[in-house]
This record gives sequence, structure tokens and C-alpha cells, in this order.
Amino acid sequence: MIPEIWCYPHRKIMNRLVSFLLKRNTRILGLLGQLEKINLESTLQDVENGRHVTAKLLHLVQTQAFPFSVLQESERVKKDITAKGSSGMEIILSTLENTRDLQTTLNILKIINELVSVGGGRRCGVLVSKGGSQILLQLLFSASKDSPPNEEVMIQLHSILAKIGPKGF
Repeated sequence: MIPEIWCYPHRKIMNRLVSFLLKRNTRILGLLGQLEKINLESTLQDVENGRHVTAKLLHLVQTQAFPFSVLQESERVKKDITAKGSSGMEIILSTLENTRDLQTTLNILKIINELVSVGGGRRCGVLVSKGGSQILLQLLFSASKDSPPNEEVMIQLHSILAKIGPKGF
């Protein structure tokens, strides 16, 4: 039998972990909600908000908060964005399609690149099924018309398209 003194700290740590994960999930949903709202409006302030929100999402997708957890935090975020019934991918793609801000575009491309990176086979399928390949190709076409084309945008686009290419368009 385990002494009660050992159970309390363990329970306290688990409660903090559960609380943290719920806040993280709520934070992702909140950021996606803000991004969706920004898509519906278009003012100068919304451009700044779009940059800010996409930068936060990118940070969450790239961050691994618990190095010893079974499922890394960034993987949880990626699953939340691409889960069945989640509108996360549609919101991200809609923002990519409608934004004219370079930094917001780069942030979203980096988010998508993270989503379809190693182990993202199902996420590639979600991206393609939501019309992502068409949006990416349209962006590639319009970005190639710029003189000179933005190198970072081109690198991100080609990287994503190379990853989703084997999954089919």
C-alpha cells in the first residue's frame, strides 16, 4: 500500500498537467477563433492581429513543452488542428488564401509545413481534402509573378508541395 503522503503530490502534479493541457487546447481553439474573425474583417489593425495570431499558432505548433511525455505537445497541437470535426485547417487555408500580408503568409506556410512534416501522412490527406493543394498552387503562381519572387515564400511552398505531392492532388 502506498502511503497517502506520496499520493497527494502525485495527484497535484497530475491536476496541474491536466489543467495545463486543457488551457493549451482552449488556447488553440481561441487562436483559431480569432483568426477566423480576422478573415471576416479587413482593416489595418487586423493585419497586425493576423501576424500576431499566426505567430502564436506557429509557436504552439513548433513548441514541445514536455520533453518526456508520451506524445509531444506540438503533436497534440497538430492533432487538434487537423482532427475530424475541427475547422482548424479550413481556417488556416482560408487565411492563407485571403491575406495579402507577407509575414502572415509566411507564418501560415510555416504552420502548414510543420503540420505535414515527419509523420504527417494523415495530415497531408486532410490538407489535400480541404483544397489546400489548389490554394498552394494558386499562391505559387501568384508569388512567381512577383519581381523578384520572395525566396522564403517559394522555399516554403515548394517544401510543402513536395511533401503532399505523393499523397495526390
